[in-house]
Amino acid sequence: MRLQNNLYSVNAIHQSEEGLSCTIHLMEDSPVYKAHFPTQPVTPGACIVQIAVEIYEGFKGLSGQEFKGIDIVKVKNAKFLKAMIPGGGRLFRYSIREEPADDALTHLQVVVTSDDVIYAKLSLICKDI
Repeated sequence: MRLQNNLYSVNAIHQSEEGLSCTIHLMEDSPVYKAHFPTQPVTPGACIVQIAVEIYEGFKGLSGQEFKGIDIVKVKNAKFLKAMIPGGGRLFRYSIREEPADDALTHLQVVVTSDDVIYAKLSLICKDI
């Protein structure tokens, strides 16, 4: 199941020389939150990672090149520094940078922030499907 439009919606997306930046809104009424601490909803770490993958796939799919998607080969590093809690009109920014690599894999550096607070730092190694 894709998480976009089931757990989050994209507010804005922007590409620059530094990489890709996407602002999302977490949907408070998502079934994920009914199962993951219903009285105090928290976004699961696996969902935080999957959102990064979906944002990257969506952007690459718009590039005009033939692109079917990516699979995570390895989560090289994952630091969840603060709980991502939906609501309150809070927007989360995913900053995604593709790192150069000597292999045929895609190396992504991801930082998730809101109001200058860092929520997560991820280092992902992926392969094209």
